[in-house]
Amino acid sequence: MKAIIRNLSDMSDSRELLEARTSPAITSFLVILLVLIGSVITWSFFGQIDETAKAQGVVRPNEKVSTIQSSTLGQIEDIFVSEGMYVEEGDSLIVLQQEEYVTELNYRLEELEQQKQELVLLERYMQSIEIDQNLFQSNIEEESYYYKLVEQFNLEYQQLELDYMTADQQIKSTKTELEQSQSSIDLNIEANKTNMETTKQELSKAITQLTEDIKQEKNLKLSIQSGKNKISSTDELRTAQYEQYSTQLKQLQVDLTNAKNTYETSLKLGDRFISQVELEQQLGVYEKATLQVTMLEKEALLSTESNITSYETKLEELNLEYSKLIQPNGSLQLEIASLDLKKEQLNIQEQELKQKTELTETAEVTSLQKYRLDRVVIIQASIDDKQSNIESIQENIQKIEQELENKTMKSPVSGTVNIVKELNKGDVIQPGEPLLTILPTDETMYKASIAVTNQEIGKIAIGDQVKLNFDAFPKQSYGSLVGEVTSIGSDAVVQQDGLRYYIIEAAIANEPLVNQKGEQGEIRVGMTAEAYIVTNSQKIIYYILEKINLKE
Repeated sequence: MKAIIRNLSDMSDSRELLEARTSPAITSFLVILLVLIGSVITWSFFGQIDETAKAQGVVRPNEKVSTIQSSTLGQIEDIFVSEGMYVEEGDSLIVLQQEEYVTELNYRLEELEQQKQELVLLERYMQSIEIDQNLFQSNIEEESYYYKLVEQFNLEYQQLELDYMTADQQIKSTKTELEQSQSSIDLNIEANKTNMETTKQELSKAITQLTEDIKQEKNLKLSIQSGKNKISSTDELRTAQYEQYSTQLKQLQVDLTNAKNTYETSLKLGDRFISQVELEQQLGVYEKATLQVTMLEKEALLSTESNITSYETKLEELNLEYSKLIQPNGSLQLEIASLDLKKEQLNIQEQELKQKTELTETAEVTSLQKYRLDRVVIIQASIDDKQSNIESIQENIQKIEQELENKTMKSPVSGTVNIVKELNKGDVIQPGEPLLTILPTDETMYKASIAVTNQEIGKIAIGDQVKLNFDAFPKQSYGSLVGEVTSIGSDAVVQQDGLRYYIIEAAIANEPLVNQKGEQGEIRVGMTAEAYIVTNSQKIIYYILEKINLKE
């Protein structure tokens, strides 16, 4: 491209532009712009901005809502309320069918009256027994049963008197038997003599056997002491005992010899080959083996000596018994004297029988009194049972009356009815199933139940300000309602969306919201709102710097 060269005089338009002045409008615009920028900077430096946590809330009454539910299974008979209806405390709300309980109550009342009548009859029955007079009449149906009982008691009482008369006859019969017993004693004396002769023969045989046993035991002792068998070959028992002893002794002696040799060998080897501990252990084994040999010998001798002493004692007893038996004035005379004593005892029994006759007459009176008292005790037990039955029936009646009372659901407080479940006559309701709620209507304060996420809950504290924008009243027209956080849930709950939220509560005034036209929006229980919890306030400049990452 070829360059074009022009003279300065030819550039008249550009020169005019260079020499021209700036327009006043532009200057004004720039000044205004600078002022605005300065104002914004000043506002951002001194102004404050709130940091909020957004959540969803619902209005709840400040007082607890009363939930109406049945405590029993039943079918609806009548409904006295409708949605939004105002009820006073104690007003009937729903009545369940009561026919079955009314029938049961009437039956129990009749049963109670019957039990009370029977109690009166039992008390009269006891009085009849105590005064020995039948207070009942046989021609009255209710009393005929007890009339027969009293008559039966009188017959049994008379029979008891007759039994005592029979007992007197038995005593006389016993006296005759005693006389016969005295005759039989003479026969027993002869029989005892025969038994005595037999006893002498048995004692003689036993003495001979004991003498032989003592001799053989002494041979066993001598064998143990000498180490040689001196027992008769016919005595198999003691021969076996000695052989067993010899076998044990030989084994122990072998153990003793081995222990002794081991110890002496170790002793000769000295400390270089055998430690002092091992040497002491071997010495202990050697001493133990020595002790076992000694103990075996002593135990065998002690056992033999004990048997000899026992046999000798028994022999002395048998000799003494035999000497007494063969003495002219010994056992036989004692036996005869014993029979004479029995005769005397029979005489004593005869005297006692006479005394028994006298006592029987006294016992007759006592026993008859006891018989009457026993019947009184039985009747008293029946009275106690009847009173217990009456108390039980009365308790059942109270339960039925309580069930009847439960069949009528009444309002526990005054307020407005909110129907939780649509109800019709004839519907069956389950125990514990929520049916209605009663909302208090005289509250000056409500509370907002707000569900806060895990990410926001850490910023919130009790006393924080809450701004509520109600879905029913647009914020642009009605504005917001301001409250204050009063409680924070200690644990998270799972909502229907499957997420976990913390429930916080905020106190709000029961004041209507007013729009620009002057229309009022009444706050109602159950309304939903967006809640903005003010968690912090800071200068606007700091907030902007944080957003553009110029301030930590």
